[in-house]
Amino acid sequence: MISAADVLRLTEENLAAHLAHLARRYPGARVEDGPEVLLVDSGLCCETFNKVARARASGDAAALVARCTGHFAASGRPFAWWLGPESGLGVLDPFLCAAGLSPTEEETGMALRLDLLRAGEEIPAGLVLRRLQTVGDVRAFAAIIAANWEPPDAEVRRFYETVAPAMFDMSGPFRGWLALQDGEPVAAAEIFHTPGVAGVYSVCTLESFRRRGVASTLLHAALAHARTEGACLAVLQAAPGGLGVYRRLGFEETGRFEEWTVRP
Repeated sequence: MISAADVLRLTEENLAAHLAHLARRYPGARVEDGPEVLLVDSGLCCETFNKVARARASGDAAALVARCTGHFAASGRPFAWWLGPESGLGVLDPFLCAAGLSPTEEETGMALRLDLLRAGEEIPAGLVLRRLQTVGDVRAFAAIIAANWEPPDAEVRRFYETVAPAMFDMSGPFRGWLALQDGEPVAAAEIFHTPGVAGVYSVCTLESFRRRGVASTLLHAALAHARTEGACLAVLQAAPGGLGVYRRLGFEETGRFEEWTVRP
């Protein structure tokens, strides 16, 4: 039986592994994965791929914050710092504030035992769900993710297209998924595997296809497949707008996460 404390630990371990995995395959990126902290600097001017996470507040917290924030200040690249129940939430706050950061996003940790995954509904006519298999699939995936920004973020597309081989390598932990409506890519999702755990990331639907159940249908298929690959627990961090979708799939709330960035 997985305890509540185990779920939080497994969630943060999966998040950290996810943040580092593709970045390690991006030319020139720096990934510092030590006992105190995970620092990921893609080299891109895009905070989506520049992160600090899994920080341990048991040592000299002021020095840790100063070192990580100083790295990005020297590079001039934006970044975001993830705080969670196991990584300094409520403890590192004063040190981050002193360094000029503030919370810009709050998300809810959620988890689902995959043996309790509810039966999926019938897939609507014309909707095809599939894993990423080609460079063209990765380009479609990247375009959907980049469309979350206006205008679409070219750095997001550049990153994913550069690391494309790792995104359809079935021997690795990354599983990218696409939903196509009548042949047009309209939604994307990602499953990232750590032992026994399927982390859910990058669930996105193009604006004109939202509120049709496409994302939940895609995610259900992705989770059902993760279960066949040995995952027994699914975890994610949900923005407020996604809570309803995940609750309908059976996810339950486990804790709070915050993303901090440098104040303008």
